[in-house]
Amino acid sequence: MESSQQSSNFDIDREENASYCHYRSKSSRKTSLSNDNSGRRFYSCPNYKSSKHCKFFIWYNIEILERANDVMRQQRDIIKFLRKDINNLETEVKELKRMVRDDDMLR
Repeated sequence: MESSQQSSNFDIDREENASYCHYRSKSSRKTSLSNDNSGRRFYSCPNYKSSKHCKFFIWYNIEILERANDVMRQQRDIIKFLRKDINNLETEVKELKRMVRDDDMLR
C-alpha cells in the first residue's frame, strides 16, 4: 500500500475524490487486515488484488483509534492460538481413536 502521505492530498472532499480510480472505474472501499493498519478502511481500484489494478489508493479514515487497533491484533492472536489448539486436539482425538481401534483388534 502506498503511504498515507499521498492520501493527505485527498483530505478535502474525500468522498468525491475516492469515488473513482485512475481508470475511471468506481473505486471500492475495503478494510485493511494487516497488523500495522488493522481495521483501517481505504479506497482502491476495484481490481486491487489483480495485476490489472491502477495503484489508486487512499485511506478512508485518517487513523483508527490505537486501542481498537490493539484489540484487533489481540483478537487475531487469540484466534491463531485457538486454531492451533483445535488442531492439536483433533490430532489427539485421531490418535486416541487409533489406539481404541488397535485395542479392539487385539481382543
